[in-house]
Amino acid sequence: MKILMTWGGVSVPIDSMRKISNLSTGKTGLSIYQQLIDRGWEVQVLNTYSSAQPVMEKNCLHTVEYFEEFSLCLEQVLKSSHFDFVIHLAALADFSLDFMKIGELELKADEINQHKIDSDIAPILYLKKNPKLLNQIKSWSSNPKIKVIAFKFTDEEDSSKIPKMLKTGEVDFVVHNWRKGINAKNHLHKIYDRSQTVLYSGQTKRELGHHITTILNHQSK
Repeated sequence: MKILMTWGGVSVPIDSMRKISNLSTGKTGLSIYQQLIDRGWEVQVLNTYSSAQPVMEKNCLHTVEYFEEFSLCLEQVLKSSHFDFVIHLAALADFSLDFMKIGELELKADEINQHKIDSDIAPILYLKKNPKLLNQIKSWSSNPKIKVIAFKFTDEEDSSKIPKMLKTGEVDFVVHNWRKGINAKNHLHKIYDRSQTVLYSGQTKRELGHHITTILNHQSK
């Protein structure tokens, strides 16, 4: 069983010194990764510099910072290696800078990426929507039978977006977790399959990792 995992908060640059990011730590991904390694499975990781880091061989760890390089690395790794599963936890940036206005001056993103903008005047940022990389995983993969486990994070226990994710055929399982169900002790979650059935539910990161390893065991038979 060969697995690719992604985790961590993926940022987008505003200028050469500033960025838009999120609060993802990568701790959940690291917890699941450790359980997979304990089972003896081969795991490669694509994560971010600011996220929790595994102890592993350098050639199995791909660490980036920004959305564009994450996208390029994900595509390259999927095309160049055979994976049976992708476990996609990375908190991707949904938007990136299109252009900004500083007073009467309008600057496109590629005009300011290499410079630090002056802080005398607060800029107005205009964002554009980033492509959904989750929908590209199977088309990029060198293995046409690859399976994808995706994560959906919501504020409350609202599963209304889960059916749409599963209907596309680009995702085989969805792990739903929500902000109000996560604290120092708990990590509430539910795992759905393609039929939108709840296969497993649990309360901790340890349980989540166990449920995922159970799915992988069943799929490998």
